[in-house]
Formats: sequence, C-alpha cells, structure tokens
Amino acid sequence: MCTVTMNEAIMLVTAPKTRPKRLGRPADRKDELVVCLRDSIISGELQPGGRMPTREQIIQRFSASPVTVNSALAELRDSGFVEVRGNQGTFVAGILPHQTRYAIAFGMESDDTAGMGYTASLARESARVSKTVVDHRELEIVPFYGLDRSWEAPDFVALMAEVRAHRIAGIIAANFIPEVVYAEDVVANNVPIVANVGSLVATECSTVQFDGASAAKMAFEYLAKRGVRRPGMIFSVKTNQLASSTWTDCAAAVGILIEPYLIQRSHLAAPSAAQSSAHLMMMLDDSRRPDALIIVDDNLVPHAVAGLIDAGITADDGFPIVAHANFPWPTECPLPAARVGYDLRQMIETCVGIIDRMRSNGNEVEHLTILPTMQLSKN
Repeated sequence: MCTVTMNEAIMLVTAPKTRPKRLGRPADRKDELVVCLRDSIISGELQPGGRMPTREQIIQRFSASPVTVNSALAELRDSGFVEVRGNQGTFVAGILPHQTRYAIAFGMESDDTAGMGYTASLARESARVSKTVVDHRELEIVPFYGLDRSWEAPDFVALMAEVRAHRIAGIIAANFIPEVVYAEDVVANNVPIVANVGSLVATECSTVQFDGASAAKMAFEYLAKRGVRRPGMIFSVKTNQLASSTWTDCAAAVGILIEPYLIQRSHLAAPSAAQSSAHLMMMLDDSRRPDALIIVDDNLVPHAVAGLIDAGITADDGFPIVAHANFPWPTECPLPAARVGYDLRQMIETCVGIIDRMRSNGNEVEHLTILPTMQLSKN
C-alpha cells in the first residue's frame, strides 16, 4: 500500500535533483566589511536615517584600510543601504531596499510572454504596481525572466545576486518554479517566496491560488439568469480533467446541460483552432447549436469570438458570452461579454502582504485563495 502523502508526492515531482550552487560568497576584506555593515543595518543596530560610523571609526573597528572602507561604503551606497549627504557625512538610507523591493519571477523568457494572457498581464500589472505607495512605502516590483530554463541564465544569476545582497524583501513567483524555490541562496538566506499555484500546494513556500470553482459557479449562475440551457465551452488543452469537471459540475448544479460535443479544446500555440471550433458549433442545426459560449482561457478569447463573428453573430443578437479575463488587462473581445476572472493587483498586493508577514513571523507559510470577479463590457 502506498504511504506517500500528497505533499511528499509533490516534493518528488517538483524538487530538482540537486540545488543550484550558491553563486559566490564574500571573497575579500571589502566583501566581509560590506556584509558586516549591511547586517548591522538589517538587524536595526544601525537605524534607517541614522548616521553611519565615520570612516575613521570603521577603519579602527575593523582594522581595514581606507581604500577598503571607501570601497565598501560605495557598494552599500550603490545597493541602496546608505546615502551620502555632502559634508554632513554618510547615513543609513531612510527606506531600505529589503523593505520595499520585491522580485517577481517568471519561468519563461520575456520575449515568450507575448500572447500569454496571464503572464503578460501579470508582467504589465507588476510594472504598474511598482512605485505605488503602500503603508507609507514606495514599492518596487523587479521582474526576472527565464528562471526555469537554466541556473546559469542571466536573470537567475541576477536574482541570486539580489538575494545575497539582501536587496529584496521576497519573491513573488508567477507559478511554482522549483529552480528558485530550492535555490541554495534562497534557502540559506530564508527569503520569503509566494507562488501562484493550481491545485498543487507546495509546502516549501507560501502560495496564492485562484478559486476556479467560484469562477465557474459565477459564470453559470449568470447564464442561468439569461435562460441559457445548452452552452458551448472552449478550454485550453492545458486545462486538466479536474478543472474541466469543476465547470461541468457547476453547470449541472444550476440545471444547465453541457453536451460533450460542445466541449472543445485549443492549444495556445495554435489558438486559431478556437476560431474554427466556435464557428463550427454555430453551424449545427437548431436542436444542437449552443445558445451561449464560455471561453475558459483568456488567450483564446479573441479567436473564439472571431469564430462567432464568422458564423454571423453580431452585437445585436444578444448571444451570451462568458470570457475569462485577467483584470485589469482583459484580452480583446469584439462582442459584448461577461468577463469572469481575477484581479491581478489584488494578487500582487496579497503576495506582498504575505511576504511582509513572513519576514516578521519567522517565515511562517501561508496558503490563500483569491476569489473571482465579474465585469460586463462591450469590448
């Protein structure tokens, strides 16, 4: 009898065979001095806005040369931990990078995000959130791409350098990226991580999960009020059977039947198939034709709606459409539709809140769920 728990199974599937090696350690006197002074700032021994010890005091305390001290202070200045105020001297920065800078990690390269609804939308929203003032702090969200490709990838190397320099509060992962979660620098420095996950819950880091069941329930309750009884559905091929069953179960709960032939799938690499599927559905005879369409992946929305238009559907027909969206960046939808999806600003702010709490409570892991929202729009 198998005694492996779900979490243990996840570990076996997702954990890399070996962790990436830490990409560098203090190698000389200057680096050691930087670490010591930075640790004094991070621990609160040297308070934000307070005056730093003079160069002469640092030289005497650490038996370091003037050149080494100047070089260490310059590195702390460049990394945002201290600031020089002319003849007044050197001070601890009023707002420290590890309190305001959050990394957002993407598995794919930045060039590959085009046309990827969730990833592209999350990247755009994180750029918009950056420089937003929250709790009297101006947040900075720094993106890193291609992190599931190679431990030698430029952005992976850059992220690990940020981790070692303590220049980030934590990492928001667009999805569960084992290469980052298990990275030795991340583990050694107890960097808080929050990952957006599907049905799998990873215990190594905190997670946020979109509530798919609530989205399905919201969609079918809307269609039931419109008198819909036989909708068509277009999924991405990446949608697993459990998620598909959730939608059909929610439909049955409100008395809506989804015929198997009206459930179609399209690959994101060839989204035009969604256009053909929608068109063909509408070519069926009256007794089999769908009386509404649900598009469960926002990448497929423009193509599926184009198929409806090919079949002669216009805005005046009042044909009910429910289309997934990542708010506030819904993909193009040429016909009126109810957009059901998730607020990415809420997701990012939820992740920031989790990271802040993890920093204050010893990295206690949290698993939170984000509820969907619906908007009615004409495009």
